[in-house]
Amino acid sequence: MHRVDAAYFAFPGFIVPLSLVSSTAAAATPSLQDLLDRIVPLSAQIGEGESRREREREYPFAGFQLLRDSGVTGLRIPVALGGPGGSVKEVFELLLALAAKDPQVAHSLRSHFGFGEKLLLQRDPAELAEHVPRFLAGKIYAAGSTERGTPRPGILNTRLTREGDHFRLNGRKYYGTGSIYADYLYISANDENEQRVIVTIPASREGVSVVDDWDGMGQRLTASGTITVDNVKVLPSEVAAGGSANLIGRYASSFRQLHLAAVAAGITQAVRDDAVAYVRSHARPIAHSHAETAGGDYFTQKVVGEIASIARALPLLVRDAAAALDRSFQALIDHAKDAEALVLESTLAVAQTQVVVAQLGPRAGELIFDIAGGSATGRAHNLDRHWRNIRTVISHNPTAYKAKATGDYLINGATELLEEGRFL
Repeated sequence: MHRVDAAYFAFPGFIVPLSLVSSTAAAATPSLQDLLDRIVPLSAQIGEGESRREREREYPFAGFQLLRDSGVTGLRIPVALGGPGGSVKEVFELLLALAAKDPQVAHSLRSHFGFGEKLLLQRDPAELAEHVPRFLAGKIYAAGSTERGTPRPGILNTRLTREGDHFRLNGRKYYGTGSIYADYLYISANDENEQRVIVTIPASREGVSVVDDWDGMGQRLTASGTITVDNVKVLPSEVAAGGSANLIGRYASSFRQLHLAAVAAGITQAVRDDAVAYVRSHARPIAHSHAETAGGDYFTQKVVGEIASIARALPLLVRDAAAALDRSFQALIDHAKDAEALVLESTLAVAQTQVVVAQLGPRAGELIFDIAGGSATGRAHNLDRHWRNIRTVISHNPTAYKAKATGDYLINGATELLEEGRFL
């Protein structure tokens, strides 16, 4: 560590204000091991009543408060900034565990952790000083990016205009996943020069409206509906440059895509657990079975074994891709010569993971109905939520493009889609 000037310290990868170092160091941040030890019991606690909530459309606000209180939402903040210093892979361990117990909660954290990755990679001192204490205090972020009614995703009608010494923000977003649970919203817009910007504001600010009009068949409680900003006052310090085509943007896009795969992979573990529980407590052998119990039926055993195999394989793929993201993150921090190659490697790893998750995840959700016949479709059991949730998650971006991009790269060395920084 060496002094840069009277107000800032530098350490590997970062230059940050002294005030941030002192304030975060003083905070009672749990150790990394403490946080990792909390993941399984915390996930189980959050998941209590998950099926009933999904069936009755009861929001998991209590689960998000548990997350705030636990400290896991600041898992990625480096030790040098007063945080626990968790890795990308450890974040995905958290997401897999949460998704197995309540995929609505796991999915709703997508923008939160995605925002954190960009924050740490861009290393803007003022933004670190603004947001790191919030992460460590358990605050949660959500995004407003996509808009309805445009010719294709990515086109923005949301506008940021100057008004004296501040700005005004106007527009409407959809797919605001996690927005009703968030403390802060970051919203993409075009400024008066048609430049893409990101505006980060409190969710409670006057003129901000969050409405859960998301009507998807699955992931019903992720609040992936409408965010409206009506003449919202924005301070200059709340505006940052946008864009996703650079290496940081490409890395962040892959991180967000793996988040989706992790949610679907985690759900397959819930399918496995529910299949076993159903066979043990409810299922009967079919009329022409030679077994006295459903659990003794060879075909039932085979189905549960197939589900269990999928539930084991998909998290392993997610962990492998997360390790690739860890390598590319570190290369970006270090300005390593092979940073671009490592970002490409992680993009390919995530794309291929999503292709397999999209093929096998719904299969697990479908197989569960082969263990018990018509009774398993009863609303009280709500077993169909697993397939609905997995299918909704993997519908975010077509995996055909991910498979095509991988094949084109392997055959022809093409990297166009892989370098766009969007959806791969």
